[in-house]
Amino acid sequence: MLKKSFAVFMAAFLIIFAAGCGNDKPKISADKSIAAWTELYATGTSSHLTDAGIPADSEKEVADTLNKIIGDQFKEFPLSDSNVEEATKYYLNHLKNITKVQTSLKKDDAKNPVVEVKATMIDNNVTEDMNKLIQENEGIKALMELVQKATAMGQNIDDMKKDAAVQNIALESIKLFIDNLPTTERTLDVTCTLGKGDDGKTLYWMPEDPEKLAVFAQGR
Repeated sequence: MLKKSFAVFMAAFLIIFAAGCGNDKPKISADKSIAAWTELYATGTSSHLTDAGIPADSEKEVADTLNKIIGDQFKEFPLSDSNVEEATKYYLNHLKNITKVQTSLKKDDAKNPVVEVKATMIDNNVTEDMNKLIQENEGIKALMELVQKATAMGQNIDDMKKDAAVQNIALESIKLFIDNLPTTERTLDVTCTLGKGDDGKTLYWMPEDPEKLAVFAQGR
């Protein structure tokens, strides 16, 4: 469902806050910080942003980017603009409900500790296989049947987006599609480096390879 562009964005975002190693050390352990980074990549938010050292105004930037990428995906379905927005919100809430992250310190190192991340997330590798989705996902099958019936009645995509009855069924089909997306459990070793907090001085742990962690958190 997500595109690699989000991972690339996050990689660039994190590089800005990279810090050189000095004598100061982070107050928060690497495993707690990486748990927050993983949650942010996966869902666009985390309840541990302050612990992770993510600047306070950056959550909105990340959430907005994730929201746009997901919304652009739903625009490919026969949904009105308001229902694209509703489907996007529903998907993000689903992400928050199903994403589970556990971390543990695998290598305690003053410069580059290694954190083991175990996470449950949507399996986007499977969702890219449309043939499998059509065969197994009830929501997609219902949506395809709806489009076929509407087309047989002479409606085009623009007509469907304006038809309230069609839109009600389409949105429910999309929600059913989201509810039945497959999940996967994965493990990743994350090498950490130091980053700078809001004040430009306080140090926090962050992933050395942000794109790798972002792709992992997205289930790719």
